[in-house]
Amino acid sequence: MKNLKLNSFLTLIVMSAALLSCSHTNEKNQSVASNKEVKPVDEKALKALVDKQLTDMTEQAIKAGPQAIEFLSSDLFLKANDAALRDDPHTASMLLKQVFAMNPKDLYVQKRYAVELIRSGQLAEAEPHLKFLFENSKGKEDALGLVLGGIYTALEKPDLAKKAYRDVLSANKKSEEACLFLAKAHAVDKEAVKAKALLNSCQKANPKNAVFTFYLGKIAQDEKKNKEAMAYFKKALKIQPSFYQAAIAVGVRYEELEKYDDAIATYKAFLKMKPSNYQVLSRIVQVMFATSRYKDVLPFAERLSSLDPDNLNLKVRLGILYTDAGKLDEAIGAFKEILVAIPDSDKVLFYLGSLYKDTDRLEDAMATFQKIPSDSALFHESALQVTQILNVVALTNAAQGKPEPEKDLKKQINEYAASHSEVTVGMHLVLASFYETLGNVDNAIEALASVQDGTGFDKTHELYLASLLDRAKRHEEAISLVEKMLVKDPKDPHALNFIGYTLLEQGKDMDRAYSMIQKAIEISPKDGYIRDSLGWYYFKTGKFEKALAELHKAVKLVSDDPVITKHLAIVYKELESFDMAKKYYVEALKLSKVKTDKDEVIKALQDLESVRLPASKP
Repeated sequence: MKNLKLNSFLTLIVMSAALLSCSHTNEKNQSVASNKEVKPVDEKALKALVDKQLTDMTEQAIKAGPQAIEFLSSDLFLKANDAALRDDPHTASMLLKQVFAMNPKDLYVQKRYAVELIRSGQLAEAEPHLKFLFENSKGKEDALGLVLGGIYTALEKPDLAKKAYRDVLSANKKSEEACLFLAKAHAVDKEAVKAKALLNSCQKANPKNAVFTFYLGKIAQDEKKNKEAMAYFKKALKIQPSFYQAAIAVGVRYEELEKYDDAIATYKAFLKMKPSNYQVLSRIVQVMFATSRYKDVLPFAERLSSLDPDNLNLKVRLGILYTDAGKLDEAIGAFKEILVAIPDSDKVLFYLGSLYKDTDRLEDAMATFQKIPSDSALFHESALQVTQILNVVALTNAAQGKPEPEKDLKKQINEYAASHSEVTVGMHLVLASFYETLGNVDNAIEALASVQDGTGFDKTHELYLASLLDRAKRHEEAISLVEKMLVKDPKDPHALNFIGYTLLEQGKDMDRAYSMIQKAIEISPKDGYIRDSLGWYYFKTGKFEKALAELHKAVKLVSDDPVITKHLAIVYKELESFDMAKKYYVEALKLSKVKTDKDEVIKALQDLESVRLPASKP
């Protein structure tokens, strides 16, 4: 008879396994027959059916005796274990329910059953089992009591939760979790006095564990007692210097008080002990960025990025930091890593292209800029960057005597300007600069004048065109152009200065020249170019000391302009201070970029040497 019953058990086991499998592959089954309409399975009804089948099997096994119980229990336990490993706690708990029914005194089975009930969210069903297991352990298994307390909390039974935690503490006074959970339960119930007393007691029982003092600080913080909270956080950090939560709590409070130096000092002190703590590194990097301490933040940002390599925002910041620190190869590496994750980022492409340009990797720079799509807000700027690179290439070709050195530059301008009017003026400005650098002023004028009516041609471009006309000895045209600007804006200091300086150079109407320069000075007194014009007026009118004073002001305001520096040299030469004259001529030569300017300064230096006497004045 037993063998027959065992065979029927085997049949039922196979059936139940199939039913359980069916309940978890419902969607898959619905898609098998693509040409047939499949009715959805009622999962709840199916599970009830499986549960009934399993219960019937269990009852038959119990009636059949120990051998049947052993056989069925073993099989169902293995299936439950497999379900648990597959992260299917519902099936595992359903199977363990039957195993426990056949083995009600097996504490291990009961514990496994309770765990799977909890994992499947069946807290009310798990509670009596955990209560029994904890009481049976006589408080020796802390984990059971802690989980039981957690279940009571979830089931909104705070008094029972507190009792569970107290029972754990009765058996183990050093249980950190029980102390904290019980203190939290008191705090939630507005029993702050009890919570504080408990935490103080636990701190005495665990003198080297700062967590209890830290939570005293958290309670004080919740009560808006910020000074008291800060005192607790500092005490916790003193008890356990490696306790990062306390370090962060102290640092954040300093941040709230805007004592950023103190916050950073706190984080740095902690990081000396724990240099790879992610949370504290995040705080110090955040504070340093917020307070613009870019030089100091670099090593911390590097360390943080190595711990969190997928943090793209941090990598972007790190790339910018490398750029500011002059570590351009490292910056390039950072932005290339970002592009692996987001290859179409126009901002990252632009950063990388700029870095390639700054490191003279011009082909890489152009290739990178040209990847920026036309619908990007950075497209026009990237096109101008390519134009500027081609300008550098064209200048190199010209220096090497190659025919048509600007061929690629003009091709770039024609291709882009044909479909993007927004960049036309900017690109022709680069072309004009190219011609000016080579001393071909007429071509420079032609390049700029061709876009005089274009989008974005502003007063800066008009002044540049006027200066080119003036250099080409077309003075009347230059002045006429700028006078039209003054009709639109009579208080434009640069237009006033341009006309005043041009009149000085021509030696015409010195009173008008002085008047216009003075108006420009009144409007913009800290403009170095206008100060230069005033100094040059004084030189032209023989007031050398005044000229010297104004030109020194101008050089201080604009230290990289070759014309202003050359003017200073000329005044010193006139005063027969030849050494000083030579000093500023040499400086002007270094600053000169245009060929005609360089030639003029070289000739001035040669003339200076010819007039110097052996006993020249210092």
